[in-house]
Amino acid sequence: MTKLNFKVTLIISTRDRPDYLSLAVESAVKQTRKFNRIIISDNSSTGIFKSQNRKKLKSIIDNQNGLIEIKPTPSDMPSDVHTKYIQDNYLDDSDFITLFHDDDELFPTYLQQALNQFDHDRTIVAVGSNARIMIDKKVQKRTFMGKTSGEKTLRTKADFIKFYMDIGPISPPPFCGYLYRTSVFKLISVDSTIGGKYSDVVGLTQLFDFGSVRWVFDPQLYYRLHSNQNSQIPSTLGFRS
Repeated sequence: MTKLNFKVTLIISTRDRPDYLSLAVESAVKQTRKFNRIIISDNSSTGIFKSQNRKKLKSIIDNQNGLIEIKPTPSDMPSDVHTKYIQDNYLDDSDFITLFHDDDELFPTYLQQALNQFDHDRTIVAVGSNARIMIDKKVQKRTFMGKTSGEKTLRTKADFIKFYMDIGPISPPPFCGYLYRTSVFKLISVDSTIGGKYSDVVGLTQLFDFGSVRWVFDPQLYYRLHSNQNSQIPSTLGFRS
């Protein structure tokens, strides 16, 4: 199989961010290698936000000839339950899937660069990409990962966890930066009862039960931080809960 034959689905999970969501979708349709399907899983808290999403995205959706679908969740879901709902309902016969946040944006070359990694090494089950930091709508000089060129292959859970525990020049890519083999993504669990706030990290460690993971240090997306958020003061109580 060549990369030209890969079928790829992008799933954007959204909640109450219609302005940022439209930017994320715009970045998704500008890929140099197009997604085969884009699903917006709308977990917004009210019908008003769901209506705003449809209104803001109407012109983009109309211009994409059925590529983009908005699918509202049947109830108000916590993030880990929403992820499980996506796994159970939206993973079709695609070869690859990326689960993206509504407030981040893709570089135009994101998909092509990630698929190149799979095409060169059939043992990898996921590719994580570096991100350039944005604070609100202002792009920063710094990147999410410490390095900005080259790649690294991780083959064990210990290799993976080391970069979360160490203070060093390489840091892990953001969760939204991963492209997965769909067959593997179906099998990992992102459960807030295991790992609390860091349940995504617990989920990612399960990838190594199926193969290796490649990290790409060249930034391929924008990762947005919000000026009213403070993630520098972790809550031990929140983690334990």
